[in-house]
Amino acid sequence: MVKNVEPKQPETPSPAAPLVRKESPASATAQKAPPVKPAVKAVKTREFVIQVGSFASRDKAEQAARTLKEKGLTGVINSRTTNESQFYRLRLGPYATRGEAEKFLEWVKSVQGFQDSMIFETSAAKP
Repeated sequence: MVKNVEPKQPETPSPAAPLVRKESPASATAQKAPPVKPAVKAVKTREFVIQVGSFASRDKAEQAARTLKEKGLTGVINSRTTNESQFYRLRLGPYATRGEAEKFLEWVKSVQGFQDSMIFETSAAKP
């Protein structure tokens, strides 16, 4: 005896169940990778500073810095060894142009004890 077997209909997803596409782990990782930032090159720029003094003792450099601060000028003290002797330079700036530095130099020279101040051109690496 032969049984009648009806062909089975393929099941269709119910409308309530949306199809979800699964991504492989490799493609998910590739999508989440952060963008590569280009390397930043340092650019050498010219700057101008006013050296108001070079002192053999840090105390004298700090005293000169306080005097200028009372006049509204903030200086930076850098130490430098020359011929085995330590010196403390008091400088103002940097200034972007020589003209700007010259304006401040006139003001600095008007302060008692800073008439010998001078402008130096320096170079600095900036990103």
